[in-house]
Parts: sequence; C-alpha cells; structure tokens
Amino acid sequence: GEFISSFGTRPSDRACFNGPSAIAIDHLNRILVCDQWNGTVRVFDQDGKYLFTIESEASLKSPDPSLNRTSGVAVDKDNNIIIGFWSSTIQVFDQDGKFIRSVGSVGSGEGPFMTATSIAVDLQGNHVVVDRNNHRVQVFDKDWNFVSIFGSKGKSPGSFFYPVAVCVD
Repeated sequence: GEFISSFGTRPSDRACFNGPSAIAIDHLNRILVCDQWNGTVRVFDQDGKYLFTIESEASLKSPDPSLNRTSGVAVDKDNNIIIGFWSSTIQVFDQDGKFIRSVGSVGSGEGPFMTATSIAVDLQGNHVVVDRNNHRVQVFDKDWNFVSIFGSKGKSPGSFFYPVAVCVD
C-alpha cells in the first residue's frame, strides 16, 4: 500500500507513544492506541488529532507500576472501550473515557486471568480474551458472564504457549 500519514512520534507531543501494543477503531471512526509502557489508551480522531487519554481507574491501580500497563483494547457494539491490563483485570469505559466496570481478577479458574493481553468482540457481543500466562483463551457473553475456555499450555494442536493476540470476524 501507499503511505498516507503517521502520528504520535514527537516526544514533546501529548500523543507520543511509549510502547504501542494494540489498536482499535471505534464506531465514531476514532483511533484507539494501547500504549503499554505509559499504561494508557490514547484516543485520536480519524486524522490523527489527539482527543483524550484513558488510564486505569484510580481505585484499581496496582502499587506495582508494571501491572498498570495496558495490554489490549477493543470496542463493543455500544461503543464502550474495553482495555486489558497486565494486572489481570479488564476495565470497561464509555466512549468518552468514563469508567463503567472492572472484570476479572488474578487466577486460573473460570473468569480470572493471568494477564489479559488481547480482547476481541464478536458479532453477538461475546468478549474473547487472550489469557496469556494461563496459555488459553476465555469467552464471555455480552454481560461478561463466563461462557467457555479453550487451549492449554503446550505446543501441540489446540495448545498455546504464551498467546498474545486474538481476532474475530
């Protein structure tokens, strides 16, 4: 393809990135960039103009700064912004960046995560989440009720070894 433009590269710019790791486009055609080392998701218009930044809900921030890193971003059918954090939580924000809820905790059962690194939302509104350090993918319905798990640690078919991304069509 042909290069069109870029943004987020000037260190003095509020939109400068420090480890961009995921990207999503919302229903308003805004560009959401998961900036893991800054622990934020930065929101831009379709021309790359900086609009605002989303950070972890203050009450959910870990005393360990490394756990406040963002790891994935997705948008649901209601244009809510869904962000995965290294602290093993997923946080949901409205389209203006206002905190709605938190999902998950540290663990290995049905529902908890060991680092939610990637999130996708299918056409039915199900949330598909890569649970990296548990070597699996978890599926939740539109209300975040647990549906299923697939995968386990390994290198054989149907197994994962630290999966990092998921996509649905």
